[in-house]
Amino acid sequence: MKRCRWTLLGTLLSVLLLLSLGGCQKAQDVETTTVSADKKGKIEQMIVEPLGSDDYTAEELEAYISDSLAAYTEEAGSENIKLESCEMKEGTVKIRISYESWSDYMGFNQVACFFGTLEEAQEAGYSFDRNFLDNSGKAAAGATILAHGQEWKILILEEPVQVMVPGTVLYTTDNVSVTGTRTASIGGGTPESIAGQFVATTDEAAYIIFKP
Repeated sequence: MKRCRWTLLGTLLSVLLLLSLGGCQKAQDVETTTVSADKKGKIEQMIVEPLGSDDYTAEELEAYISDSLAAYTEEAGSENIKLESCEMKEGTVKIRISYESWSDYMGFNQVACFFGTLEEAQEAGYSFDRNFLDNSGKAAAGATILAHGQEWKILILEEPVQVMVPGTVLYTTDNVSVTGTRTASIGGGTPESIAGQFVATTDEAAYIIFKP
């Protein structure tokens, strides 16, 4: 089997390198690996990776992903994950996968993920005893943020990826850089063995808090 240099962030192949991150406006137009959420909490993952001459063809990649999704669907008993597109152009592969919810994303990729109100995040066990920054880079208190527990929402991830949210980014934990009104970049990433695969995860979960 040919060597593949990209990954579905934990469930397909080992991660050796993730691309540097930048700002974008639409998930389907991104030029680097991106995770985005819509207002209903549906998650979209766009994987963008370079491919060499000894890597998979586009057809082989699509077949491999489809098989992996089918195996997960059978085990999970749901059809909430869909391969939207898989294309290769000028040495780069772009794979777009949609997830009905954050729990589907977390289950398939075996990494932390949460989407909801701040209050719901607390109820799910996520601590707000963290170092927070506002969208201008100034320190902010968790207590001040939690005063808006029912109105503001949060996307939580633990991967070094670009993030797009359906609203204005207000605050993040200090392992995140705000790159635009609706975009942020999660930094860091340490290879870790998850379910037999090596994936890049952050030392702490990254919080992106936004106003819908």
